[in-house]
Amino acid sequence: MADIELDYLKEELLQCRRCGLCRDAVYESKGFDGICPVWKNTSGFETSFMRGKIMVALALLDGVLDKSADNAESIFQCTLCGNCTQICPAEFEPARALEQVRHVLTEIPNDVRDSIGEKIASYNNPYEEDISVRRRWIEELGIEIPEQGETLYYVGCTAGMRIPEVAKDTARILQAAGIDFAVMEDEPCCGSVMLRTGRSDQAKENAKKVGE
Repeated sequence: MADIELDYLKEELLQCRRCGLCRDAVYESKGFDGICPVWKNTSGFETSFMRGKIMVALALLDGVLDKSADNAESIFQCTLCGNCTQICPAEFEPARALEQVRHVLTEIPNDVRDSIGEKIASYNNPYEEDISVRRRWIEELGIEIPEQGETLYYVGCTAGMRIPEVAKDTARILQAAGIDFAVMEDEPCCGSVMLRTGRSDQAKENAKKVGE
């Protein structure tokens, strides 16, 4: 389990005023659409958005609910997009707090989340893609990108393997701006997905590899 001060974490969670703005606040005049994407695209139960997730988190941390996979599932059904943080009148960071709760609950087994570290260790990405896929966007872009330069463009697994247009557009912008940039030949996984799913210990070990 991650080294987290539980009392402080619970104090953070208790800052929630249960107002519900994190569910569907929309301010057209400010161009802000704060509708929770999970609440919007699921059945819409209380545990679908942050207010309900915080209540579940507190119940799990206080022992009111057993720390079981079923009881904790709603805690992991959040994209951590941060809409709730932007609109929260309590001025704390609910998305960050929920991520910390995931670290505490990492002891609860889950086949998908438990396998992430193994996938990254074996494939250097969480998608189980062949390493050659990571640089395919460069071939498709058709421009020369060196392995050394003044600026390093760290592409990442998602941009490189799932949404390559983002990587291509970024490279085009850097090139148009006259920036001398490079892309690593054997780019490692950043380990973000480990952090987001509560595997902080694995993320730290992966970070050491990235630093090397």
